[in-house]
Amino acid sequence: MTGCCSTATVPGLDSVLDAAVDAIVLIDARGRIERFNLAAEALFGWRADEIIGQSAGVLMPDPFRSEHDDYIARYLRGGERRMIGSRREVNACRRDGSQVPVTITVGEVAGGAEPHFLAILHETAEAAGGFDPLHRGGRLLRQAQALAGVANYEARIPGGASIWSDEMYRIVGRDRALGPVALDSFVERYVTPADREPYRRRWQEAMTSGLFDMECRITTDQGVIRVVHSIAQMVPAEEGALQVTGTLYDVTERPRAADEMRLAQERMTQFARLSTMGEMAAGLAHEINQPLAAITTFSQALQRMIRNPAGAAREEIEEVLEQIAAQALRAGEVIHRLRVFLRNREVRQETVAPGQLIEDTLLFAEPDVRLSNIRVLLDVPRHLPAIDCDPVQIQQVLLNLVRNAIDAMNEAVTGPREIVVAGRLIESGELEISVADHGPGISREVAESFGNPFFTTKPSGTGLGVAISRSILRAHGGRFGHRPTPGGGATVFFTLPPAPGGSDE
Repeated sequence: MTGCCSTATVPGLDSVLDAAVDAIVLIDARGRIERFNLAAEALFGWRADEIIGQSAGVLMPDPFRSEHDDYIARYLRGGERRMIGSRREVNACRRDGSQVPVTITVGEVAGGAEPHFLAILHETAEAAGGFDPLHRGGRLLRQAQALAGVANYEARIPGGASIWSDEMYRIVGRDRALGPVALDSFVERYVTPADREPYRRRWQEAMTSGLFDMECRITTDQGVIRVVHSIAQMVPAEEGALQVTGTLYDVTERPRAADEMRLAQERMTQFARLSTMGEMAAGLAHEINQPLAAITTFSQALQRMIRNPAGAAREEIEEVLEQIAAQALRAGEVIHRLRVFLRNREVRQETVAPGQLIEDTLLFAEPDVRLSNIRVLLDVPRHLPAIDCDPVQIQQVLLNLVRNAIDAMNEAVTGPREIVVAGRLIESGELEISVADHGPGISREVAESFGNPFFTTKPSGTGLGVAISRSILRAHGGRFGHRPTPGGGATVFFTLPPAPGGSDE
C-alpha cells in the first residue's frame, strides 16, 4: 500500500516523503494529520488512510494527547513555542497503546493559505534495543522540564559563556541554532523595562549573598509577555569568577489562574446575595409597597383638594406634598440599598465602624422581621474598634445569619420570639459579631456538616450561604463558629481583626 494518502496530492512529494528513513507527519493548523509517510506507518502501526484526518494528539501519550490542539492554537494566537522550532526527546504512542522513545523535530511550513507543521520523528537507540543510562536520564530530565515548564542554565561571570537547556530556549522563544544569550545581555534583551532595575539590583545583592530569587516579566523573541520565576546559586570559581547555576520557571498561568479563581469567587458571592434577596422578596415588596400606597393615598387627597380649592388651605396642600416627597424618598432609599448590596463590584476594603455596619444590615432584615412577628435586640457597645473590611461582603455574612435565625424562629413553637445581634471584643483582641436565636438549635448531625458547600436543612435552600460566608471571612482574616444559646436555640458568630491602630467608635 502507498503512504501519504491525501485528497490533494502534490506530484512527486509523496514519493520523496516515502523515501525518507525517518517518520514524517504533516499537520494542518487545526492539528489534523494531512500526510503520513511509510516510515511513520512502520513506527506507529497506523496505515496512512486510517490516520489522516485525525488529531496528531493520537500519536502522543497523556497528558500531551488532550493538550495537543491547544499547543497549536496558543502558538498561532500568541507565538508561544513548546515543540515548534526545537528538537526534543519524547515518548510517542503507537496504535497498540505502547510507547516508544523518539527524537522529534517540529517546524512550521510557510507559504500556503494557512500554516502547516512538519514533524520528523526518529526512533532512539534505546527504543531500537540499545540502552544508555546517561542518555535516558538526560531524556527523562528534558521531558520533566518540558512538562513542568522549568528551564535551567549555567554561566560564569564575568564574561563567561552560557549553557541553556532546551526548555530555556522555549520559554524565551529563542531559536536554538542561535545559541544562548550571555547573562549580561539577558536583562536588556528579555526582561521588561519596568522590571530591569529591580532585576539588576537583586542580581548585585546575589553576587554577595550567593542566592538570586526573583519573579519578573520577560518579553520573548515573538513579543509575548511571560511571567517567570528565576532562582540561581552563585559559587566562587577560580581567578575570582563566579559559577552561576540557575532555573527559570514559567509561571505565566499562575496569576491568570488566581484571577480566574477570584472572579469565580466574586460571581459566587454575588449569586449568594441575589439568592438572599430572592428569599426576602415578599418582605422587600411590602417595604416598597407601603410608601407607594401612601403616595397613592396622599395624591388622591391632593386631587380632591385641588378640585375644591375653597375647602383646602395652602398649608394643608403643602403638608400633603411634603408627605408625598417623604414617602417617595423612603421607597428610593430601599431601592438604593438594594442596588448597592446587589451590584456586581470588585472587592473594596474600607475602615468602618462595626455598630453602623450592623445597623445598616438590619435595615434589610427589617421587613422579614416584622412579617414574622420577631423582635430584634441590639447589644453593641459604642466603643468598639473600627475594622478593615469590604462592608458589602460583611453585610452579606451578617444578613445570612439573621435570615437563618428568622427561619429557625419560625420553626420554634415555644420560647421568646426575639433575636439578639451582639458585638464585643474577645480575649484574642478580635471583634466578635453574633446572632442568637431561640429556635430548635443545631443538632450534632447538622453541626458535622455545618458550612459544607451545598449542605442545607431548608427545602428550597442552595447550601451556599454559610460556605460562602466562611470563605469571605477567611479572606478577611476572620473565622466562623456556633454555640448553643442559653435557654435554647443557637448562636452563630464570626470574628474579624480590628483595623491597625483602629480607634474606638
